[in-house]
Amino acid sequence: MKHLNRFNEAVIGPKPKEVDTEYIDMCFVNLLDAGAKTKNDGKLYRIKIKLREKHESWEPYNIKDYVKFGKQLEQTILEVEDCLNKVKIEYPDIEYSVFLDSKNDKFVVVFIVEGKLLKKEEH
Repeated sequence: MKHLNRFNEAVIGPKPKEVDTEYIDMCFVNLLDAGAKTKNDGKLYRIKIKLREKHESWEPYNIKDYVKFGKQLEQTILEVEDCLNKVKIEYPDIEYSVFLDSKNDKFVVVFIVEGKLLKKEEH
């Protein structure tokens, strides 16, 4: 029977690993404590990090606002990079995408999960 299992794994690949979203939450705990929100639809696990308040607008002569936003964005990106490195310890093959949602001024991390998510909750 072990031989058949190994044969099946060779033909169809290994069984996808289950992903514990509580572990991912722990990796991002500082950002979540600071107000980041998560959303889980079963295949995608998103973390949205608010960078600015929605009501803020870019005013003329606003170079200082851009400098402040740039520094905040850099700090957030470096913190997200550290968090992603922690996630990769437990899930080295997990795929993810990182982008800036300019419509909402949010930095978004999306984990693309091939297997099964163990926790289905929304913060």
